Amino acid sequence: MTKDEFHTRLRQFLHRRPFRPFVVELTDGRRLVIKKPNFAFSDGGAGFIDPEDGALVDFLNDDVRSIEPLKKETSVDFAVNRSVPSKKTRHAPQERPPKTRRKKCG
Repeated sequence: MTKDEFHTRLRQFLHRRPFRPFVVELTDGRRLVIKKPNFAFSDGGAGFIDPEDGALVDFLNDDVRSIEPLKKETSVDFAVNRSVPSKKTRHAPQERPPKTRRKKCG
């Protein structure tokens, strides 16, 4: 997805009132459910703080296949605002896509 498409789609979903959850599908097939508008994006990148463990979850526009509304029948790979599996099922670092980073905040 180009930077312009990425920013336009994110703005459309983040600025809806009332806010409605949406799904970001990554090029590696992972699907992120965004259920809260606490989200930052700039210059082709986006991120949020995972409410469950305080980790920074971020990704780049090149990693995004689509951004779509969350539908009731939509199956997702990860919990609310999660881009990587929980600590119990986390993949080894070499198995994760190189542009998707996860950093502990605080």
